[in-house]
Amino acid sequence: MNLQQDPTAVWARHARQWGQIGAPLRPSAEDTRFMEELASPALAAVEDKPPDIAVLGVTPELIQHRWPKHARLYAFDQSEEMIASVWQPHPHCNSSAHCARWKDLPLPSGSIT
Repeated sequence: MNLQQDPTAVWARHARQWGQIGAPLRPSAEDTRFMEELASPALAAVEDKPPDIAVLGVTPELIQHRWPKHARLYAFDQSEEMIASVWQPHPHCNSSAHCARWKDLPLPSGSIT
């Protein structure tokens, strides 16, 4: 299969090899701590309502993060293979995975924290 002719092929291959990938291609504990520091002010600003959070990709380290229990988590990945191979819903908050390109998310403007 020619990866130049089929750009989704690289993601299908990536999905098959996901368990063998480590940092820096997969977030480390330090990366998730950094993400938490960056997200905390935005999450604190919406204490009066459940936050809607978009995650670009279905990376388990990001999806399984300690998100607020009342949050609604939307994960977006353009590869159906990645979603099928890697997606695991968050155990404590409403979460869903959607097949979509990151530059063209199916969300109303300004709807995500």
